[in-house]
Amino acid sequence: MCPVAAPPARFRVGGVRPESAMRAFELGYEGRDLESGRPGDDFSWQHVAVGSGPVSLMSCRFDASLRGTVRPPDDYVAAWFTAGGGVVDVGRSEVGVRTGEPFAFPSDREFSFEYAAYRLNLLHLDRRWLTRYAAARDGRDPMPVTLRHDVTLSGGQRLVWHRATASLAAVLLGPATTTALALADATALAADTLLDVFAEPLDGPGGARGTTASGDVLGASARRSRLDAALEYIDAHAGRPISAVDVAEAVGVSARVLQSTFQRQLGHTPTAHLRGVRLRRAHDELARLEGLPGETVAAVARRWGFAHLGRFSARYAREFGERPSDTLGGAGRP
Repeated sequence: MCPVAAPPARFRVGGVRPESAMRAFELGYEGRDLESGRPGDDFSWQHVAVGSGPVSLMSCRFDASLRGTVRPPDDYVAAWFTAGGGVVDVGRSEVGVRTGEPFAFPSDREFSFEYAAYRLNLLHLDRRWLTRYAAARDGRDPMPVTLRHDVTLSGGQRLVWHRATASLAAVLLGPATTTALALADATALAADTLLDVFAEPLDGPGGARGTTASGDVLGASARRSRLDAALEYIDAHAGRPISAVDVAEAVGVSARVLQSTFQRQLGHTPTAHLRGVRLRRAHDELARLEGLPGETVAAVARRWGFAHLGRFSARYAREFGERPSDTLGGAGRP
């Protein structure tokens, strides 16, 4: 069974002086040339953050207009206003952003902004972690991810974004019994959504720079041997927060070779296989718990790393032909 996740780190700072807020921007985002509009008598500001491992969520409030230039920290960052709005990348590739519209920070340079009085939520993903995650997900060599800040999201994309970040927030702010698998699943969902919506497409199969290293050339028998080792590793460690990168490192191949081997031999990715194993483990546990009082589908799903109950239930029904609540022992049980 998956261990309980370590408690997330929490941070809160605020005040009633614009100068202290701008100092926080200077420290956290290498801010410069920061200027605040005239604050009202009831002015205040606040930054609240919660995070674990490679991911964090932040909520910022500033009760006056603000402009300046910032350089994001060693993270990929996307944000959305819950009140107010503004302009990103002033003087270059300007984009106006309204309440509820997700947007990415330019990922490889500083940029200028102009915000009205605002409330802003931000998703941070560690740069090195996301680089490795994207490579494993896409079956290519690691290379920097470029986020486009000028993407206009459709209504469906906005809905997917807000659901993914809400799932992550529920895990980070959830009970102390949240499992490491549930945190890993919510982090992966947020990363997938960020990459799908904002990442610059790579040129050509595996990316323009996605060439295979010479050490990645394996014969058929070697590939089969590594595949068997990978399947054994996944089966033995499915209850821990492992990823495709961990599997590749454990069997001594690149993430790209592991991806291509799984696709060629099994018709799906290592990540999909890992999720399938965890789904079957959740099914087995639900069957064992049939009729026992106090057990819920949500609790079992979280234990096996499925942070989003709706996605878990839909995937479960496709795989097993019944709802998870039916397996547990009653269609009316949550």
